Amino acid sequence: MKPSLWISLMILPVLTTLETPTVAQAVEQDRSRVREAQQAIRRLWSPEETERELGKKEVVRIGNDAIDPLISLLIDIIRNPEKPRFPTGLEQRGSEIWQRFLEVPRTGAAAFFDIEITARLRNDVIALLGELRAAKSAPLLVEIMENRIMDNLFEKMRPEMTALANIGAAAVPYLISSIETAKQKALSVQFPDPRTDEERTRYVMTQTARTQLRAAMVLGEIGDPRGLPVLQRLLEPTSDLNLVRPETVVVKHAIKQIQDRAK
Repeated sequence: MKPSLWISLMILPVLTTLETPTVAQAVEQDRSRVREAQQAIRRLWSPEETERELGKKEVVRIGNDAIDPLISLLIDIIRNPEKPRFPTGLEQRGSEIWQRFLEVPRTGAAAFFDIEITARLRNDVIALLGELRAAKSAPLLVEIMENRIMDNLFEKMRPEMTALANIGAAAVPYLISSIETAKQKALSVQFPDPRTDEERTRYVMTQTARTQLRAAMVLGEIGDPRGLPVLQRLLEPTSDLNLVRPETVVVKHAIKQIQDRAK
């Protein structure tokens, strides 16, 4: 065997090892990226707005590796709404204020809501998922959209709706399903206290219309033609979906948004 060939055969495995990371190395790199994402997300707890903004920029820079930790945090917030959350460094003070609030709600409410950050944290996480176009978060964001308590007589784009619009096409199937299943979900609600048939009927109509209207608004913002059939059915007098008559102008606007974008 020629010396040059022998040397090449000896060096090749070494070069291959250097160029190709081992499974262990790849796993460690993944863990490192997740830790980096978690550290950036943790900055959202800061009492300083500048620090929080830096954390948001870092999350966006990290990109896809930040999506799962963001979703996990949002699930914790949604599933445990009664759990108080306080800014970094103010946990002890927050706990003391929380205890006073529990003891005397009327006098302790203002101080508690000044320091408790759950709502701000939830909105920050939702906005970041939208900015990252996190398609896998769409089902959770739709759930939040459906369950949000109406706090105004006029519906408008809320944080989770804006995030869904930013996610775009990947969110469309979930929004269509939200419209189609709105009445069924409303009918399945179990009330903790007795309700008359009239009260139940009013709830079903209101909740169905609210969900359909919100989903229609987001579909209009996205502008995907796949949303047209379900929106057009909302306007049909004989349609089972048609429970949004007072808001037909919004549905018509959503249809026009989609049609205009297709031109």
